[in-house]
Amino acid sequence: MSVAELEKTFKTTRKAWKADKENKALKKVFKAAKKAFNDAKEAGETPAAAEPVKEKKSKKRKAEAAVEEPVKKVKVDVEALEKAVKAAKKANKAAGKTPETKKALKAAKKALADAQATDATEEPAAEAAAEPEAVAEVEAEAEPEEDSLASLKAKKHVDPNACERLFCGNLSWDIDDDAIKEFFKDCGTINDVYWLEDRDTGKFKGCGFITFDSVDMGIAAMELNGTECIGREIKLDYSPRQQKASGKGGKGSKGGKGGKGVRELSEKPEGCTTVFCGNLSFDIDDDKMGEFAKNAGCGEVKAIRWLTDRDSGDFKGCGFVEFWDTDSVDAFVKKNGEDLLGRSIRVDYSKPREKKW
Repeated sequence: MSVAELEKTFKTTRKAWKADKENKALKKVFKAAKKAFNDAKEAGETPAAAEPVKEKKSKKRKAEAAVEEPVKKVKVDVEALEKAVKAAKKANKAAGKTPETKKALKAAKKALADAQATDATEEPAAEAAAEPEAVAEVEAEAEPEEDSLASLKAKKHVDPNACERLFCGNLSWDIDDDAIKEFFKDCGTINDVYWLEDRDTGKFKGCGFITFDSVDMGIAAMELNGTECIGREIKLDYSPRQQKASGKGGKGSKGGKGGKGVRELSEKPEGCTTVFCGNLSFDIDDDKMGEFAKNAGCGEVKAIRWLTDRDSGDFKGCGFVEFWDTDSVDAFVKKNGEDLLGRSIRVDYSKPREKKW
């Protein structure tokens, strides 16, 4: 990393500290950046050269001499920069992620990454110089990898369940669409917000789901897990939508709440007009289920019977939906495993009750 770049980092962190001089963490960032800059500056200084012999050189010879002259490498204090990054993270969180602290953290991270990259390439380069046959290997290692999501996850140790949809919990009662979008404005565009409410009272539960335009945006948003949002530490987690079952059904792709796979449908009873629905959100009601059936291309719902605990009367998260015709059932069971109010609905044919004589 050049002295000029270290100087830029030093000035950035100094500016951030001056904006909040009471912040001890920012002061540590500034001091570490300043030390790294001063060390690099001293290492880059060379003693005065001997009096040069006066000799006229052609422009061509001067150009050749300039090309042949080796560039002096500057040794950077990586340990000091690591401490600067840690202090910058702490300061950024404590200050509520202000523009100044964000900029200081970004500068500290870049300085550390550049310094580590320099240290990592010094040794292989030296070995390649000693052994000419190793040059090809060093150059091959320097080739950039494809910028795919798989390589991104491998490099950053990203959660394999990373997706564009996040569950948000421990939210303030004052949260709304505008406030949540403002909180995540540096992460990307949110195209959907769904707040969870109590199915009986309609009161906000303090949690919900947000969906970004891309997986990379979701990954960036997860960096804010545990930070303060309207006076409370927001709790974030990936919430991938349930994938549709494979052609064979049964053990379909895992996903959705609880990571349960899509179950294979049982054999359809003759003339079946009722389906069983399980793994339902506690926010489900007749209207929401009716809308879900309508979107599935079914006819009008004839009746819905929710299952409740016989002692407490609490909803069990499942029930039966009856249609007027069997064609509607055929359309509805295709929604097995899809998302309904943040959960992967489990659908199956309902067998008719045996008559007791």
